[in-house]
Amino acid sequence: MAERVRIHPEAIVTALEAFKLRVYEAYIVDDERVVRKPDGNGVHWLASQLTSGFLRVFSVLYKLGGDPRDGEFARACLQPLKRSAVCIHETYIWNLPTPSTCDHGRYWTNILFAAECLEDEDTLRWLEGAIGAWPYFEDRGLFYVHFSPATRKEHAHNHPYNMELEAAVPAWIVGRKLGNEVLMERGRRVVESFFLANQRPDRFWDYDYEGVYGTESLEYLYSAYSVLRGRLRRGGSEGRRLGA
Repeated sequence: MAERVRIHPEAIVTALEAFKLRVYEAYIVDDERVVRKPDGNGVHWLASQLTSGFLRVFSVLYKLGGDPRDGEFARACLQPLKRSAVCIHETYIWNLPTPSTCDHGRYWTNILFAAECLEDEDTLRWLEGAIGAWPYFEDRGLFYVHFSPATRKEHAHNHPYNMELEAAVPAWIVGRKLGNEVLMERGRRVVESFFLANQRPDRFWDYDYEGVYGTESLEYLYSAYSVLRGRLRRGGSEGRRLGA
């Protein structure tokens, strides 16, 4: 049996202290409670990818260390990130013209971290709507990978396993937290019927189901499934459906 490594919260907070101080030197929370660069330091506003990354890190730091400044910084990332999403046909989009689950699944996961760490149920509800509106193949049990917000048609010619999991994990967790069985079922179907069902005999996966880009060993996909299975185990009967 592999040895279990326990990392204490204090160790994480200490390890990130230097990074945190550098961020606080480079960015401010302005009078409108938005994170940006100070006047005269180039482009003021943060790109969505950077805002999303800061949101996750500082939400976790606040949860672990309790520093009010970290919580303020996280909230000042969260609100502009949500406001910067364009709503087209009831779907929240950050990257135009062809958004993908690769980007949006990570945005959803980072916002989920923030909602949990900041105890922000309104954001959790907002996230429920954002994930629920993302196009989904009911017949195939898959999220659209790339699609046009204008036509709501998928433009992907393949379905990478990691891109489906980027959407499935936050969908299931948000659904579990809010009792949304539709989101839970969508996440579960991706894991059970798509991801696990297509594992190769050597316990790895091809890059994508269609084999467009050849074969790659993707060990990191284990971590995505582990997150989902860990949540399923805490969910009682849902966990037993995956043999946990």
